[in-house]
Amino acid sequence: MVLRVAVVGSGPAGSSAAEVLAKAGIETYLFERKLDNAKPCGGAIPLCMVSEFDLPPEIIDRQVRQMK
Repeated sequence: MVLRVAVVGSGPAGSSAAEVLAKAGIETYLFERKLDNAKPCGGAIPLCMVSEFDLPPEIIDRQVRQMK
C-alpha cells in the first residue's frame, strides 16, 4: 500500500511534519499559499534549534546571542 500525505502550511509545525513523513518513506506534499515571505519562524530560529533544522553553516546570516 502506498501512503500519500498532504501537509497544508509550511510553518515550523507543517515543515517538521512533512520532513518526518518524507523520511519515513511516505509520499509527502507540502502546500503553502503564500511563498513571497517564506522564512522560518519570522526569520529567526533559536541557536539551540540550528542543529534540529540540519542547516549548513554557510547559510546562517547572523547569530544573536543576547537581546534587550
